Amino acid sequence: MRLRNLTFVVFGIILFVSCRNENEVDFGFNACYVMQNGEQVIGVNQAVEDEYALFYKVGEHTIPLNKAIKAPNYRTYIGIAIGVNSNSKMLYETYLSDPQLHILTSDVNNSGDVSKYRLFQKQDSVYNFTYISNIANPDLTMVYNYVAEDSALIQKMYADSKFPENRMNCE
Repeated sequence: MRLRNLTFVVFGIILFVSCRNENEVDFGFNACYVMQNGEQVIGVNQAVEDEYALFYKVGEHTIPLNKAIKAPNYRTYIGIAIGVNSNSKMLYETYLSDPQLHILTSDVNNSGDVSKYRLFQKQDSVYNFTYISNIANPDLTMVYNYVAEDSALIQKMYADSKFPENRMNCE
């Protein structure tokens, strides 16, 4: 009887894993992100952490890196703001007031319980589009950083009002 139960459990796990879309990345607490062609999850090493550190440490706040994704011409870093950092409005205001971050432009779009903050910034020779939102999970503030040396590419991401929301639903 135990062997049969174990067989069903193993079969269920195999079925679950085989039905999972390769382009979907789970992170945080039931959050999901849809990768596009050419994107792949990368391991976190010192070079990844160094680049992420250009944008994730805001004032005295830190946002732990949860996923790193690499595309041919940009990198995506997904962090989850926790503790005192979890208020998206406060985090956005901290970004705006940090003298080390060179904010080129920003905008806010809040509706009900959903907060969306967007920043286009430059640090050294790297451009960054930061998207701060609780849209994936109302109880968590996610911080998405899209980083590249190509300012036009990052500006295009920033200008697309549906990006990255159109990649946050894996259903």
